[in-house]
Amino acid sequence: MIKNFFNLATTFAREKVLEISNVGYEAVNISRFTEKEVTIKKDELFISGQKYDLKKYRRIFLAAFGKGSSNFALSFSKILGSRLTGGIALDIKKPEISIWDTLPEEITFLVGTHPLPSLKNVEATRRIIKMADRLGRDDLIFFLITGGGSSLFCGSEEEMEEVVQITKLLTRGGAPIGELNTVRKHLSEVKGGNLAKIAYPAKVISLIVSDVCFEKEEEGIKMVASGPTVFDETNVSDARNVLIKYGINPEGFKLKETPKDKMIFEKTENIIFASNRDALVKMARKIEELEFKPKIFSASIKGEAKDVFKNMAEEIKKGEIIIAGGETTVTIKGKGGKGGRNQEAVLGGLSFFDFKEYFDESFILAALASDGRDNSEAAGAIGDWKIIEEAKRKKINYRKYLEEHNEFPFFEQTGGLVFADQESFNVADFLIIGRI
Repeated sequence: MIKNFFNLATTFAREKVLEISNVGYEAVNISRFTEKEVTIKKDELFISGQKYDLKKYRRIFLAAFGKGSSNFALSFSKILGSRLTGGIALDIKKPEISIWDTLPEEITFLVGTHPLPSLKNVEATRRIIKMADRLGRDDLIFFLITGGGSSLFCGSEEEMEEVVQITKLLTRGGAPIGELNTVRKHLSEVKGGNLAKIAYPAKVISLIVSDVCFEKEEEGIKMVASGPTVFDETNVSDARNVLIKYGINPEGFKLKETPKDKMIFEKTENIIFASNRDALVKMARKIEELEFKPKIFSASIKGEAKDVFKNMAEEIKKGEIIIAGGETTVTIKGKGGKGGRNQEAVLGGLSFFDFKEYFDESFILAALASDGRDNSEAAGAIGDWKIIEEAKRKKINYRKYLEEHNEFPFFEQTGGLVFADQESFNVADFLIIGRI
């Protein structure tokens, strides 16, 4: 939930947009969402309505990786209880628990780095590999996979070094996540279906939280954490073509093919556990409750962050609130500053809308990371006429901050930063624009 709600909610429009944003965060709150979607009755486990008979398995294990996966593992393990044999969770931090609670003894919680992998990630991943490699055909393992897994789940030092280099080069070139993950799959011993190969012949159930936005969700699950348990339809040539497209010599990297034997995947189920659609639907209902007209523009919005609000605002009318989910791109020119794609989206929108005749006190926009981390301690930003007026009063050249990709200090000075509890799934970003 938004931590600085009352400091920000100084206008009617701001208050309503922040209320809508809170509903989005609440909809994908990790513990509450898991408790709602996963239930158990005796030895029957229900996941999003699907039933599994746990009596069929000799042992049950759990491995979680990605941002927010430690809280996911904690919530899931509480439901399994004593049925759980063991598990490992790899996140950027350990789960937050109350003073009345305890961490389950069956799970080892490990901390790695993001957005770039490190030796910590490699060591933790090797422990997960070791656990998965020892499973037999009567065992069951749950993989809880969330966004950020591509960096956290890293199988070797060689992969780590190449992924660090590739991520920097492709991110600076503005490559979308799909192209980046296509390359990462072919640099890895664990991605692109390799984890399913390691766990075979055990039964594998992967609960995937999608932070990758595609028109069809089944396409997105192939890319979350670079698809470690999903059959990979790309090949080495696809990865080579991505590198060539961005002027990178593919001969400088050890590209390898992903598993193509479909028998490996016969005992693997990949389930989309949560996505931004879960949040967008509830946000739209909240807009109706507030007696405004909602419109879901897209659940898979893409493109340059600084331009993303232009198309959304083309036909917006008074009393309408348009929402979208997705993951935009920032093509960095120069050194770059502090901030993330959501802050850039809002500042880009403000620079475009300023001086437009329809830009008045009713006009407002916001862009927020669903997990509360917009490449900084802020979740994102909110923008309106008050932000522009404050910038002019302080003689701040907002276009300069946008050109330098240095949005955080701009919004810090003008009062537009949004801070949120980091207790929700990473299901990409929430974008809101309204005339209210």
